[in-house]
Amino acid sequence: MVIVVAALIIDGYRPKWKDYFNTVKWTTFLVVLMIFINNLLGSNYMFTQNKPPGVTFTKLMPEWPYYFLIMLLIGLISYTLMMVVKFIPKKSK
Repeated sequence: MVIVVAALIIDGYRPKWKDYFNTVKWTTFLVVLMIFINNLLGSNYMFTQNKPPGVTFTKLMPEWPYYFLIMLLIGLISYTLMMVVKFIPKKSK
């Protein structure tokens, strides 16, 4: 995420709210698709069914489905924070 924000600042690109909502829309579509595929295959892509194995920050979170809802909220917050770049003044060359 840091690299994306840095690229946005360096290249001077300013996302529009349309971009934000398109990103949320397509991410939501992808998550719903992964839930369907996971149920079909018995898999856990995007960790929609279970927490990832090993030591991760999800160990600090409650069990499913609450950790998944928290992860979705974290994703939405990160998308929203990237929109803050829009309000940083462009560098003049």
